Amino acid sequence: MLRPAVYLALAATAILIVRSVFFLHSSDMIDLRANCVAHYKMNDKAPSPVVVDSSGNGCHGESYRNTEDMHTDGKIDGALSFNGSSDYVDTNSAFQSVFRNDFSINLWVKLMDGNPQSPQSIIGYCGDNDMIVVRLSVTGKIQFTYLVDGAQGCFLETEALFGDGEQSWAMLTVEIMQVDKTHINGRVYVNSILRCSVPDDAANMQDYGGDILYVGCANAYGVEPYQFCNCIIDDAMIFNKALSQEEKEFLYNNGDGTEYLTDHYRVFRGQDGNFDYDEPVAEMAYDDLQISIPEQDLPANTIWHYVRRRVAGCCNKESPDSPVCIVRIDSNGDMIGNIPNSPTNLITERLSEGKVKLRWRYIKLEEEIAPTGFHIYIDSGAGFDFKTPDGTVLYHHGGPKAGEFDWTSDSLSHGELYRFCVRSHRTGSGESQNTNFVSAVADAVGPEAITDLLTSVEEI
Repeated sequence: MLRPAVYLALAATAILIVRSVFFLHSSDMIDLRANCVAHYKMNDKAPSPVVVDSSGNGCHGESYRNTEDMHTDGKIDGALSFNGSSDYVDTNSAFQSVFRNDFSINLWVKLMDGNPQSPQSIIGYCGDNDMIVVRLSVTGKIQFTYLVDGAQGCFLETEALFGDGEQSWAMLTVEIMQVDKTHINGRVYVNSILRCSVPDDAANMQDYGGDILYVGCANAYGVEPYQFCNCIIDDAMIFNKALSQEEKEFLYNNGDGTEYLTDHYRVFRGQDGNFDYDEPVAEMAYDDLQISIPEQDLPANTIWHYVRRRVAGCCNKESPDSPVCIVRIDSNGDMIGNIPNSPTNLITERLSEGKVKLRWRYIKLEEEIAPTGFHIYIDSGAGFDFKTPDGTVLYHHGGPKAGEFDWTSDSLSHGELYRFCVRSHRTGSGESQNTNFVSAVADAVGPEAITDLLTSVEEI
């Protein structure tokens, strides 16, 4: 039975999956990458104010202080901490074309006080005629205002969700949809749960004309920051569509959050078929062909199995295991990837001029990966140098002598004993670790002539 293959490259402290072939059904996959206009993961930690936009659209922001001074632990990875008095991120974009059509804003926030002394804007722009603001009220309510053309739009307010002094993470999602040319539908979600909505407010989204959007406060009239928020913000995203319920649950990820915008994989490690599915060692996007897994302390002379499981859709569902990828750790603690079977039936044949011919077979039964060829090693008394082959033979798949291979040495020293070892190898993966050998004495002279030969003639 054919199985998808996973090939490994060697590394001292990491496993590098350089190619993997899996079959996916795209119809049931979540993929928000094309709809993500801006994605601020907030993992920035540098002596500069640049806040990177990971969407690929170049909407990089600029923080009030260097990000290394605002960096802190986040919901998912790193995050930026806002002091409530001067910190904010200027996105350098008004996103007017986005906010004139259906859109969603999604972010994680950890409030430093669920009942602040004055309203605090988490993200937004405030102008005389146009406004888009997500705000925390003094009573712990989430408020969302979307205003166009001075008077049209919607104002949404949840019930009191956060208590006095409460410090907890929450995923906020706000969205606006154009019902028809003159009416909109607005909604506010907290932790992927709908908290309030307006089904039919008057507004034409095409009239929106707001200015630069700020994170950590609101941009007042395009002039100054307004209503600073004392909080930690992580993974802020803007989408050019209203997210489906399944997509919100995907981003919520059972309360753990995710920086991925599409279905992805978790990688697990185990031995003898036993895997700890509660502790993934890595995650990778569904179309990633490689991943590095650093800081692994794997004992010498051990064998480890790796599998990856697809995390798909809502509820963090995992697919059945991928084919097992086997990693061997040799006596030096070095990693060896998937390797071919070891050669068998190695024999020698002495030839003239001190040459030796080797013959062997390669059996494909239960092989992990087909070989590229074979390395021949010669020990003339000092031991095998398995780092430097003395000869190579390419692997052939078929022909009249399928599975049979041979190699002939150069002329060797007459009368000396030599040992020969043949290992199969795969380019980019490694070679078999067999140490079995055969011996032969080089013969550069040939058989001696027979002397004192007597002849006789017998008549018949």
